[in-house]
Amino acid sequence: MSNDTIFVRFTVSKEGVLKKCDRDLGWVRFVAVPESVVRIGQYAMRNFGCITLVMPSTLKVIERYAFKDAFINNVDFKDCKLERIEDGAFERCVTKTELPDTVEYIGSECDLRIAKENKIKLPKALKYISTTSINLDDVYEVEVQEGMIRLDSNLVFWLDFQIPYKDWVVLRVFRDGKELYRFVHNERWRVDTNEYNYMGPQGIIYDHYDLHFDDTSSMHCKALMAAYRLVWPTDLPEEIEKKYRTYVKHNFSGLIQGKEEDIESIRLFCNAGLLTPFRLKQLLENASKKNNTELVAYLVEEIRKSGSKSKSLKL
Repeated sequence: MSNDTIFVRFTVSKEGVLKKCDRDLGWVRFVAVPESVVRIGQYAMRNFGCITLVMPSTLKVIERYAFKDAFINNVDFKDCKLERIEDGAFERCVTKTELPDTVEYIGSECDLRIAKENKIKLPKALKYISTTSINLDDVYEVEVQEGMIRLDSNLVFWLDFQIPYKDWVVLRVFRDGKELYRFVHNERWRVDTNEYNYMGPQGIIYDHYDLHFDDTSSMHCKALMAAYRLVWPTDLPEEIEKKYRTYVKHNFSGLIQGKEEDIESIRLFCNAGLLTPFRLKQLLENASKKNNTELVAYLVEEIRKSGSKSKSLKL
């Protein structure tokens, strides 16, 4: 630990609330918040400046305006189990950081910068994100966990607020470390009447999938709607789920149209556990007839993963 920490004096209550942080004149390189701190109180680190600030493993909450107008090059949450960042906690604070996966709530007016190589990975436990909580400047890819895709998470409104300044962002959705699907969130989705609109942000209004499934006459589009809803089953009524599974059982071969999007469609069905090795073989035969070499290679790999003996297939 650097000797620079001698300049810093912390005032901590018996309940573990950091009330105040004073430092002498001079630039502080390294500061470690005491392990006893559970909450960083309002204005506790206001106007504070240092190069690296290390948070304690005991920290649970950062209260409103805790870091207002602070200038900190890097906030290190490495061993921290932080759960909540309240409104305005980092208002006008110049800093970069990487949030721990334990964070459940990020309030407004934080303007946090957590990007790494033009990508943002939101905490796995996150349940709510405000429209002005994380800055998307120079960010073109956002990774979220499946559980974050809910109407009350405010995820779409956060993206909507940032998008006018960026044109587009790719949203990737994961479950247990594996990517389920992705879509491009951009300004065009707001006014586009194209049928694929339901696979954009508005698709988070789950009824759109169900309505579009009934309205469209396209077999390929119906298959996609069914796949998205079965992979992403939030608020999916039992009778509608049964309808989708029945449709997939009888129409899955309609996915093969010799186009690039076939691979993404089939990946959705595989993630939903809807394609058995036997069905994958049928799709492979169909793709071979259409001379779709890229799709053939993909299907052979999927069959290999499923434990099927691809050598017995006639390509």
